[in-house]
Amino acid sequence: MGAASRLGTWSCSLTSSASPTRDTRKNCANCGVTTTSVASGPPGTIVYSEDLRLLVDSEKHADQIRSVQVEVVPGLVQCESYVRAMHADEPDNQDVSLEDKIRARLARQDILDKPEPPVVHFVLSESCLRRVWGDSEVMREQIDYLIKLSDRPNIHLQVMPFDQPHGRRSPIGNRFTMIRMPTSGAAGPLELVYVEGEGEIRDLDDKKALAAHEKA
Repeated sequence: MGAASRLGTWSCSLTSSASPTRDTRKNCANCGVTTTSVASGPPGTIVYSEDLRLLVDSEKHADQIRSVQVEVVPGLVQCESYVRAMHADEPDNQDVSLEDKIRARLARQDILDKPEPPVVHFVLSESCLRRVWGDSEVMREQIDYLIKLSDRPNIHLQVMPFDQPHGRRSPIGNRFTMIRMPTSGAAGPLELVYVEGEGEIRDLDDKKALAAHEKA
């Protein structure tokens, strides 16, 4: 991401549309990614909403994940108390309990512990760390968790401070995630960008959209 080189690093010192498009389904299938959503299941089942299913499956097959986030710490690097605080005041759901939601969110992070984990690069607005979920103890634990993760050679964390000059436009606007998945075909790896909005996640795989987010 072009903006990343202009940001200060915070490391050890810690400074889809709901239904994927036909082309996206086909391309993901070529990488071994399934796009079947699981809205509910028996006790112990890891469940995800339909619009999140493709993102989660893509993460499992990725060799590179890059993400720009505002307001909320990225799901792949959230500690348990932070996840719990985020979902604590949500209305009860007979199909999906609070513990189901927490377990599903934390299960996504298993990819970071694989023998060959993906290279992940997160650019966070300072608002991700200033916006309090739970209380100060939860936020302290979350920041400590980010520091711990930043020691891993495959995890890169950067924070854009509020006083960072943005020039003609802000480097960070909407939340998005770019995922690269290796393929065996001659066309090379498959790249997708997921743009998060209010109540939806849109998946894009056309070259114009990828280029625009690459420069963000």
